[in-house]
Amino acid sequence: MTQQTQGQDRSWIMESDGILTLRPDPHRLHVFFRWAALPLALLLSIRLLVLGWIGVLIVVVTVGICLAVALSVRRLRIRHAFVRLTPTTVIARPWYGRARSVLRSEISQVALVTAQLGKSAGEYDVDYMVFLDGDGRGILSASCKGISKADQQAFAAALHVDARSESLGLREMRRQYPGALSWYWNHQYLAALAIVFGIIVAVVTGLLWLAALNGAFQGPGRVGQTRSLSNVADVTVLAVDDPAKVTVSDPSIVEPGTRLVGVDIRIHNTGGKTLERPANTVRVMDSDASWDQTLGTAMSPPGVVTDVEIPPGKTVTVYVVTRVPVVARVVKVEYSYYPSRGGPETIDWIVAVPPAAAPASR
Repeated sequence: MTQQTQGQDRSWIMESDGILTLRPDPHRLHVFFRWAALPLALLLSIRLLVLGWIGVLIVVVTVGICLAVALSVRRLRIRHAFVRLTPTTVIARPWYGRARSVLRSEISQVALVTAQLGKSAGEYDVDYMVFLDGDGRGILSASCKGISKADQQAFAAALHVDARSESLGLREMRRQYPGALSWYWNHQYLAALAIVFGIIVAVVTGLLWLAALNGAFQGPGRVGQTRSLSNVADVTVLAVDDPAKVTVSDPSIVEPGTRLVGVDIRIHNTGGKTLERPANTVRVMDSDASWDQTLGTAMSPPGVVTDVEIPPGKTVTVYVVTRVPVVARVVKVEYSYYPSRGGPETIDWIVAVPPAAAPASR
């Protein structure tokens, strides 16, 4: 069994066959998402106020995906990335991609570079180990993120070649050691656009998902079908009566040039708030207008509740009567929910009207 000796900072491992391996020390990799707790709490509060619990769910799922990606990258850095020195070669493998190697005989010098990748020195510095040939050109490089400077120096000394330390800004690093930096640092503007595009896609996807939960993409239903608004109500249009099946106690209610249309509708409150009276939420519509004048209890059919508020968990069947122009052709019924914030959420049903019921002209 191969014996191993581990460095003091847990970055390097010396095996008995002379192979020296450097890996990132988990304790030196920042768990940056710990600092996200405060803005995350603020974001959750805003989403709760604007979109309710569905908004919170969207934020939690999005943040969960981001944390999963961050943890995966961190784990890959620890498990996958290394710099290895064998009796004949030097091998470097990043946390992503494949390993690259060069012969030890090709290496004449090692540059231990602190790349100042932030806007100012010390803001975001990352150490790199660059292996140079006899002409001073970089032939292999490795990120030393999570590896102590002492272990970097020990690794360079084990090569028995000259080693130098230097600090370079981003532009100088690109110019002096092309290929040493990752794709991200060489294409920051493109990476920024990709990140912004990803955020936009995530937000749009979340909004579309929210709209889908609330029935935005269900398409119109048919009379007799139950439609749902997520965490609001299950609504069934039982019948559309044209003319309405009511007894008019006051003939003056039916104004000249109008007729009455009745909607028999069942509403089951699946949310946590009392729903408004159907007089305020049910409308009958034609192709270019709508009418919502509910005419009150004087027109209630026997045994049918005309208009009540609906507590959570309760189911009621109501008969909503609307006065519409005689020339109107009722083609759709709408039910709308008005949350405390944001626009209305609406579901609808197509009303099949025989061609003969349509007026000859308007």
